[in-house]
Amino acid sequence: VGSDSMLNSNYCTFSCIVAVHSNDLGIANYYFQKQKLYEKRYHQLENKILKEIEISINTANYLKSNIPKSIIEVHVDIGDKDKNATRYLVDNAKGWVKGMGYEIKIKPDSWASSVADWHTK
Repeated sequence: VGSDSMLNSNYCTFSCIVAVHSNDLGIANYYFQKQKLYEKRYHQLENKILKEIEISINTANYLKSNIPKSIIEVHVDIGDKDKNATRYLVDNAKGWVKGMGYEIKIKPDSWASSVADWHTK
């Protein structure tokens, strides 16, 4: 599960994807949902990233409740390198996602959030 967002002047577009794949079978597919939220608070990077994580966790919780044996990773669009403006959020994001019972992937391994980015435009 991964989310991303795109800020516009009056709203922020959030996209969440669920990627279903099997390396053993060599198959992959994904599903996405898009929403526009008209709130000025998403002009702040931290609020926008935290909303992306919230959307991903809510989606992961929904999947887990309906497919209990599923293995779910949450891919977050943040990185811990010096060049990443979001590096200060990494520890909190890891704690939140792991505390909810999911594995977390961050840049450069958070490919699902990159797929979500395709649908924010």
